[in-house]
Amino acid sequence: MPPRQRPSRVCRLSSTRASCSEASYARVFRYTLPGKDNRHIMLLMGNNRGTRRIYLAWSRDGRTWETRRSPLVDPPPSTGQIAQAWYFPWRGRHYLIYHGHLTHSFQTANLYTSEIDPAFERPKLLGLFYDHTTAGPDNVAQMSPCFLEAEGKIYIHVHQHRAPAQPEDRLGRGRYQ
Repeated sequence: MPPRQRPSRVCRLSSTRASCSEASYARVFRYTLPGKDNRHIMLLMGNNRGTRRIYLAWSRDGRTWETRRSPLVDPPPSTGQIAQAWYFPWRGRHYLIYHGHLTHSFQTANLYTSEIDPAFERPKLLGLFYDHTTAGPDNVAQMSPCFLEAEGKIYIHVHQHRAPAQPEDRLGRGRYQ
């Protein structure tokens, strides 16, 4: 029996991202793009000349990634930075849900949604998905959306951040039907 090998913890992104000084908040989903030989997609935040946008990468093995040179999603109007996109296929359509920081208050963030075609080429902004005050008037941010399905129901988990007078964070939960 051959010796057991330790898996590599290194992920390699191609260097085709234009003018990005930072890449983070990556999330990986199993999805095959039409016309590509991939098994996974990665949605990540890239800092392009001071503006954080959503970028797309794809991989066959989950270790070596090819990136799309141009941003997949730009910040919606009234926002200056976006990050932490979640791929949400629902009823035969494809959506991206992500948080956007408001331009007049970087601390304030809402969740936004865009519909995307199956090839991840043409995002269409649908608008505000979840306002930061939904959880209460002292909540200044809804971030890091995550969707789970259990017993036929879809749940959204978000990171909520309260105003500085109450600095503790909490995990918010809601049901999307």
